[in-house]
Amino acid sequence: MVVVVLLVACGGPTRSPAVPSTPPAATAPSTEVTDLAVEVRQGRASWADRVVQVRVRNEGAAPVTVRTAALTTTTTTTTAVSDPERGRPVPPGRSRDFSVALGAPVCGAADVTAEAVLEVDAGDAVETIGPLAVTDPQGHLTRIRSEDCAAATVLAGVDLRVDGLTTQDTPDGLLGVLRLTASPVPGGPAVTITSIDGTILMAPLGGAAWAPPELAAPVTAPTTVDLPFRPNRCDPHAVAEDKRGTFLGVHATVDGVPQHVVHVGTGEGVTGQVHDYVAAACGW
Repeated sequence: MVVVVLLVACGGPTRSPAVPSTPPAATAPSTEVTDLAVEVRQGRASWADRVVQVRVRNEGAAPVTVRTAALTTTTTTTTAVSDPERGRPVPPGRSRDFSVALGAPVCGAADVTAEAVLEVDAGDAVETIGPLAVTDPQGHLTRIRSEDCAAATVLAGVDLRVDGLTTQDTPDGLLGVLRLTASPVPGGPAVTITSIDGTILMAPLGGAAWAPPELAAPVTAPTTVDLPFRPNRCDPHAVAEDKRGTFLGVHATVDGVPQHVVHVGTGEGVTGQVHDYVAAACGW
């Protein structure tokens, strides 16, 4: 401050720091494209909503902040993009998941491939990296397409609805009974229900699946069947952590052609009834 005052007093020029007319160029991230590995995962809680996780692994030495992940696949019609409000850093040697909601399915025999485009922080700017090849080690995209296309085919011919749950006291303990109604869709194909899988919470009486004889022929009129079951597990955390225990795996044929399993949910109200039944039958 003393030096500045003396310069002014002597009439010498004062100098201000140079200010560039344009902001400095953004600094590219130190992590190379080859240091980012991308794969598809799916948590059980995301199954019903057709949401998958784009898992980004940082195999480099510097942190990278991923703002968005965009997934394009041959199994869906549109690119799925993660929420930009949920961007976050990916430290070296770590992975982060970015959830994306899949678009409408593309049915057919095309190979299943996927690629991702990432938006990452680059200094004061955002840099686009990709497209990057995406692996699917657990085959989620293939399974989801199979389920989507089978569901579209089956539900074109029959409407499946879980109407509710009742209980019965028996000498062997409390029995649960789901009521399922199958109704034909006018003008739709002929649908036969061959079996219905039990779940992690519901064990069908007499085996691993129900096979209602009323549905063993094409459904031509509304048909309601009872599905009796007992608890499949009695450990409390099975209910506390339940994600798929109330989804019924329906095996069907459409015009005589077997289809991939189709999962039919019980609905929020019946889901709560199933949980309450397990608690009562297990004596909690």
